[in-house]
Amino acid sequence: MMTSLPGMIAIKVNGEDYLVVIGGRGPSSNNTPPQPGAQYNEDDDIQSCNEVHMYRLKTGEWTSPTVTGDRPPPIDQFTLTSITNTTAILFGGETGNRYSNDVYVFEFTDTSVKCKKFSNPGGSVQWPKKTSAHSS
Repeated sequence: MMTSLPGMIAIKVNGEDYLVVIGGRGPSSNNTPPQPGAQYNEDDDIQSCNEVHMYRLKTGEWTSPTVTGDRPPPIDQFTLTSITNTTAILFGGETGNRYSNDVYVFEFTDTSVKCKKFSNPGGSVQWPKKTSAHSS
């Protein structure tokens, strides 16, 4: 799907460099086939997605990794920040017509990504407020 407002990070897996693109939104009429396992929310003529794509710099090849775990809903306007060469954290963003304060950690291999959602059980810590279109 052709998108705007996705998240993008650089990762290094097994010594190889990749760019990862997650989520975003774009025109719902661009006739792009849906990514297996991804979800899409349509609002007017714009749809948000939770697609995950990896671009292998060495070969110039785009791939769709296998996604497991707590995949976020269709989302855009969030921050995506590298933690290590193979992990990243996603915070906030917009899902449908609401802002989010959800936190996800992604663990990447060359063919897969494992997602884990973190929450504030019982409000035990001071959790960040819902936000969108922010920077990390």
